[in-house]
Amino acid sequence: MTKAPALITKAGRTIRKGQLRAPLRAAIALIVGEGLSISDAAKRVGYQPDSLSAALQKPHVRAYRADVKRTWLDGETSQAWARVISLAKTADSEKVQLEANKTVLSAAGELQPQEPERRESGPTITFIRNETHVHAVAESATLPGVWFAQEAEIN
Repeated sequence: MTKAPALITKAGRTIRKGQLRAPLRAAIALIVGEGLSISDAAKRVGYQPDSLSAALQKPHVRAYRADVKRTWLDGETSQAWARVISLAKTADSEKVQLEANKTVLSAAGELQPQEPERRESGPTITFIRNETHVHAVAESATLPGVWFAQEAEIN
């Protein structure tokens, strides 16, 4: 059994450290590393889906899962950078090489974000929408600029 890392609340109290059994650790590895659902991971390690779901809600299990996810992401980040560097050097497409190099330079803080291109092409048209809210005016009042037509009797 592996002890989960200690959790401390904002008030400074320590949350109970729990122990994780091997099947629970394996289920967490399957969920984080292989992207399995809770139901599929539970079946693979011999748990009932409801039991695994309940276990994943416990604070010490959540802390362990967060550590596993952080470790997994660190490894994936390293691999992703290796792929980007490889593309920057060996991609067949010059556009792919350019984009990979831009990614590296941007991450290093060497590349300023590009501002969108401004086009000067003739006059600017501004649309102004003016609404009169008729429901706010008493029925007997007249609205400025509005003509009311009355039906005329035709003999």
